[in-house]
Amino acid sequence: MVHLFKALYFPQHFLPPPQDTSFEIIEGVLRLSNKYDVPTLRRCALQHLVIRYPTDLDKLQFSVLPAAPAEHTYDNPSGDILGEVQAIVALARETHSLWLIPSAFYDALGCPLDHIVSQWTCMNRLRTFSSMDVIAFLAGYTAPALRQDFPYDMFFSETIGCQETD
Repeated sequence: MVHLFKALYFPQHFLPPPQDTSFEIIEGVLRLSNKYDVPTLRRCALQHLVIRYPTDLDKLQFSVLPAAPAEHTYDNPSGDILGEVQAIVALARETHSLWLIPSAFYDALGCPLDHIVSQWTCMNRLRTFSSMDVIAFLAGYTAPALRQDFPYDMFFSETIGCQETD
């Protein structure tokens, strides 16, 4: 609530991109501006998130593991990408900003599968995917079209590799 009131009464507290802010401020402002219908602040918060989690295919950073650091206007002091993705997905679902989720899930492709179902502390809060988010992530994870930059099969498949000759 503090961040929403500061954003309303002290506009310099929460400026639109490219100004830097913190995830804590974005999260607080987005949640409450969505709840209390403050479209200007909601739009500003979403603009900060769309820089890090783009909706345009041209702006996605396709790279082989480890993922290249994406541009963003807020800090992740822990540096834990999975905790950040879990926080973004939960926030996107809560505020009906579902267009952020595919890009966030794409960032999580580089994480080991056992980490996907684990809880992580990010931005001073315990984060986890819901069971529906884990199912959605795994559905995308197994889709070959989404994983063409992450050829995990070559490391785990017994049928891929050199053929033995007699």
